[in-house]
Amino acid sequence: MSLVRILRGSLVLCAIMAVERQAVAQMPPPDAAPKPVAGLTPEQMVDEAIRRYDAGDYQEAYNFMTKAEQIKPDVEKLSLIKGLLFLEARPKRGAEAIKLLTEFNQTAEGKNDYRGNAAIGRAYKDSRMHRLAVLPLERAKKLAPMEQDGRPLRAQITMDLADAYLGLKNDKQTVATAKDAESLAPNDAGIQLALARIATATKDYETAVKGADRAIGLLNAKARTDPFRNEDIKNLVEAVELKIKLFSQKLEENPKDPVALYEMSLTWREKADIDRRMNLMKARESGLKGVAHDSKNYKLQVLVAAIEAELGAVRDAVDRLNDTINADPENQAAIKLRGELQARLAAAQP
Repeated sequence: MSLVRILRGSLVLCAIMAVERQAVAQMPPPDAAPKPVAGLTPEQMVDEAIRRYDAGDYQEAYNFMTKAEQIKPDVEKLSLIKGLLFLEARPKRGAEAIKLLTEFNQTAEGKNDYRGNAAIGRAYKDSRMHRLAVLPLERAKKLAPMEQDGRPLRAQITMDLADAYLGLKNDKQTVATAKDAESLAPNDAGIQLALARIATATKDYETAVKGADRAIGLLNAKARTDPFRNEDIKNLVEAVELKIKLFSQKLEENPKDPVALYEMSLTWREKADIDRRMNLMKARESGLKGVAHDSKNYKLQVLVAAIEAELGAVRDAVDRLNDTINADPENQAAIKLRGELQARLAAAQP
């Protein structure tokens, strides 16, 4: 299990334990009827709990869930949100979560909702119970919308299914399912990177390199409009390191392969560029901490602006310099840098 998954589970478990302690301490008298939250019905509270869960706000998700349960414990989707939250708190509540989600899947609403099947399938897959993961993931794939909140939901579930087939060592079905996922979201960098991972594991090197290259291209395109996403930088690092691994394997087979040597050289140069971007992100983060403590540190403000411009956020840098010059009109470094950046922006206009 990844460190991120462990931390997420810890957060959920802490939220559950904290709210359960609070619920015991603040238990209303038996004749006191629970009140709806801000006029919401119990069904709406459960929907809000699910929305908060999706946003990663587990404490509030649990709060809404428990309030809804106090008022109307037979809301069908209560077993869904409880199962989802308990599943995140594994291993302590994993079995209970599976039971709740299975109950929800058997309801009229659950039979037409992808969530319960997707959660059960992922739980089995993450526990390496790959055979048990296949059927619920196949069901979830059929029920899931193409997109949700900007995410390629059906493609992500399909890629989970490919992982399950990989665990079963069914390479042919694995690659076919991964390519199906890629066809559902050809312009999603995360799906392309997942395709590259799976293709590497099944030794389909050509598909792996194409997936990694496509992921790098999409991530670089995103960086031009949103250059400050750490997750995108980490994905870039993974993609380029995957390519290095692939070309290293080719060169082990034939150390004099001219194509592999050329591609390896290009990939190392890509990695150098990505490493520099990552270091610039760290430099910006340190600078932002400094100006948060002292906004009048204009020397640092100019440095942060220069870093932002180097990352490609020229307009953000100009805005920062404008604020600096308004507060410190004689700041020659800020005036000079702003002029250079404004010239860059003007030259980029069609």
